[in-house]
Amino acid sequence: MSFFSLFYQTLYKFKVMAYSRLLPITKAILHVTITVAIACLPFIILLAVSLTHHLNQLNTLVENELPPFTIQWNELISEQVEPTIEYSDTTGYLIFDPQNDLTLENLHDYEKGVAIQKNGLVSFDSGEAQEFSYAILGIQEMTSIELKEQISNLTGFLPVLIPVISVLIYAGLLGLAFLGISILALLGPLLKGKRTFLTYKQIWNISAFSSTTPIILYGWLDPFISLQPIFLVIMAIFFIFIAIRQIPLPKTKRRPIQKHTQ
Repeated sequence: MSFFSLFYQTLYKFKVMAYSRLLPITKAILHVTITVAIACLPFIILLAVSLTHHLNQLNTLVENELPPFTIQWNELISEQVEPTIEYSDTTGYLIFDPQNDLTLENLHDYEKGVAIQKNGLVSFDSGEAQEFSYAILGIQEMTSIELKEQISNLTGFLPVLIPVISVLIYAGLLGLAFLGISILALLGPLLKGKRTFLTYKQIWNISAFSSTTPIILYGWLDPFISLQPIFLVIMAIFFIFIAIRQIPLPKTKRRPIQKHTQ
């Protein structure tokens, strides 16, 4: 059975999930690697779109004239006390708030724009917000003019920044997947019932292949519908339980009946 055929059938065939116990563990590891890559695609794509949108919005708005300020040790310092709010029909609001007088809820009242606050920049649009601390922007000491240049440079750096962030996110999720599968395999004694002949390696393989549908389903739904992780755990345990039940029990040898002669 080819890799792609096996991958496809593990989405819905419990007998194939049970068969996976006979495969080398390297195939199970490769299978989990591909599964997590598919599962985290929506999250990474949405993150890339969100970062690009908010940084472009930020870059456009800060081109406007700002009150004088400096940034020292990742904090904005300005003689101005009250927030300054400017509006543009095309780019939305530009809010200069050096004292953090406006909370995130207050900013959402303005619907769309960018806020320059004490500890960082906040880009907000239609109830969503993306915060960029000065530390993340690589700003420790800077003037208002240098801040504009830094944001412009960061926008141009996005084609490199997004793949790096994506790889880091994928690596973290992959590590969590392996940890979760290993923990599920430890539940083997509770799930295998009369199939006491199953080893930890075999249950680990079954757990890895049985988690295909739960992991992908959770990864594709969670960015759009907020799901609790317990949903993934319960679904994975159910798939593992059904898959193990597809494994036939060993036949018991019947003792021959002895005939008694009188």
